[in-house]
Amino acid sequence: MPLPDRISVLMYHAVENRSVDTDADTHYSVTPDVFNQQIDALRTDGFELMSVAALIAGKASDSPPPERLNGQKKIIAMTFDDGHISNGDAAQSLADRQASADFFVNPTDVGSRHRLSWSALADMARIGMSIQSHGFTHEHLDAMSPEGVWNSLTRSRSTIEDRLGLAVTLFAPPGGRMPPGLQATARKAGYTQVCSSRPGAWHTAASEDDVPRFAVLESTQLALIRRWAAHHKVDLALASARYQALRTLKSIMGPAGYERLRLTLIGKGE
Repeated sequence: MPLPDRISVLMYHAVENRSVDTDADTHYSVTPDVFNQQIDALRTDGFELMSVAALIAGKASDSPPPERLNGQKKIIAMTFDDGHISNGDAAQSLADRQASADFFVNPTDVGSRHRLSWSALADMARIGMSIQSHGFTHEHLDAMSPEGVWNSLTRSRSTIEDRLGLAVTLFAPPGGRMPPGLQATARKAGYTQVCSSRPGAWHTAASEDDVPRFAVLESTQLALIRRWAAHHKVDLALASARYQALRTLKSIMGPAGYERLRLTLIGKGE
């Protein structure tokens, strides 16, 4: 079945209650109740929730949804970064709703404190989730040499495939930090697509572009997610403008300075 011309892709991190003692950054976390409300609302709106990997593989359901968006099937893609242990329950919530998502993990972190184990990832794959690469470590690629970038892409892909016995076709750069030419490097390393942190609608016919994603934060309201899903021009433009402003601020302050400012303003894990 042909994909819609445009698809919104959501990017989550941890899905846990704030009272839980983990190292999750609360700015990038949502509670399980909020997460379930969000995915249930999207399903009520007639969207099929799918992983990017399944969409690229052409596995969208042939059953017609209750509604269509601009005459096309209503689909929204779900992704998760960092492999936080709370993602296992989020995956089960999706599977219970006949939905799927991509989970991007760092092999060096798998099985460490507050991170999913290889057995948990295998269980998630068995219920229809897509396990993909977030780099061998969580080190930012734009701080690496070209050889380091290549090593991170190839080692992560081969390690995940060896441990899970499943093809790894997608790459999401840690922190959304993309050195020049990353898409070409990723394709050479065997990936079909790069999922970035750049917000915007995914133009599915533009195969040479990265897959943009909307970051769902603790502060993100359901009404905004619904507008992203429906491709409201004003909200897409605002998300893009905010992203560009943050990129400019990072370039002025440097990554370390920007992170110190962010933690001062919003805190972490509190």
